[in-house]
Amino acid sequence: MLFFKQIKAEKLNDPSFKDVYHRECHICGVTLKVIKRIEEMIDAGEQDSVSSLLAELGIPADNYTALKAGDCCRPEQVFQLCRQLNIDVNAEKACPRRD
Repeated sequence: MLFFKQIKAEKLNDPSFKDVYHRECHICGVTLKVIKRIEEMIDAGEQDSVSSLLAELGIPADNYTALKAGDCCRPEQVFQLCRQLNIDVNAEKACPRRD
């Protein structure tokens, strides 16, 4: 019986599968930093600031909800948030989903 790690390792040996696999990410360390910062703001009672930030950047609240749930990452929105929240955006160049 194969375990997930074995199957994954075997599949990732195929360059075409590996390319598709890495493009299909939905959440990464950069995204987690953004979510953590925004959730800290919400926990500190700064919900209005978060709402204003999202509105200022033209990011619908539903997009943030999907990002937080790991359902949909929109790289440009993540990097907009990084810039506004002073989070290092060096990963921007390495993002596999960025067009």
